[in-house]
Amino acid sequence: MHIHYIDEVISTNHYLAHLPNNDNLPEGFMVVTDFQTGGRGQAENRWESERGLNILCSTWFSFEFLEPANQFYISKAAAIACKELLGFLGKSVALKWPNDIYIGDKKAGGILIENSIIGNSISNTIVGIGLNVNQSVFSTDLPNPVSLNMITGEIYNLQNLVKELQLYLIHWFNILQDRQFELIDEAYTESLYRKSGKWLFKTDDTPFEAEIKEVLPTGQLVLATNDGDKTFWFKEVEFIIG
Repeated sequence: MHIHYIDEVISTNHYLAHLPNNDNLPEGFMVVTDFQTGGRGQAENRWESERGLNILCSTWFSFEFLEPANQFYISKAAAIACKELLGFLGKSVALKWPNDIYIGDKKAGGILIENSIIGNSISNTIVGIGLNVNQSVFSTDLPNPVSLNMITGEIYNLQNLVKELQLYLIHWFNILQDRQFELIDEAYTESLYRKSGKWLFKTDDTPFEAEIKEVLPTGQLVLATNDGDKTFWFKEVEFIIG
C-alpha cells in the first residue's frame, strides 16, 4: 500500500494538496506525520497533538461520480472506517455529528474532508484524520479529549494502526464507489453518538431538547423538537455534554 511518512509538516492535508501532480496519485495514497505545525479541525479549530504520539494522516481519493450535493457520504464512510478501526473498544465508540470520533462522552478523533470540485463533480478528495492514541496529557482548554492510552493503559504501535486504518478507508470508499448508499447510511446511523432518545442541544446559546432524526446527504442534521422537525448545518447547533 502507498503510505508516505514524513517527520513534520504544516498539516498532512496541506502537504497532500500541494504535492506536484497530485491528480495522478494512486487511490488510497496516504501521508502520515509525527507532528503538524498548523494542525486544524473543522472551521479552523485547532488540533492538538504531541509529536510522535498520535495518528495524523491524510488520504487521497477520487469521487468523480459523486455529485457535490452528496459529498457528505465521504465523511460518513471515513467516520465508519475510523469506528471499525476502534472496534476492539466495543459499543463505547460512536460518531458524533458531523465528524468527531467519540469514546463515551469524550473526543478521541476528528475528520477533515477537503474536496476539489470542478463543475458538478468532485475531482479529488483529501481525507484528513487525527486520532488520539498514545498521548496522555492534553491542554486544559480542550473540553473533553481522550486517547486510547488513557482508556486502556496500553501503548500502541502507530504504524500498525495506520496500515489498518488505510485498509478500512479503502474498504468503505470502495463501498461508496459501488454506490451502496443505503449500507453507508445504515452503518453511520447505527453508530451515531446519542442516536436514541431525547438530549439537550443549543443554538444561539438557547438550550432545547430534541431527538436525532436523520443526517441528510448534504450533511445537515435533522432534529425532532417539541416544535417539529428542524434542520441544522454544522456550527448552527451544538450538543450539550456534561
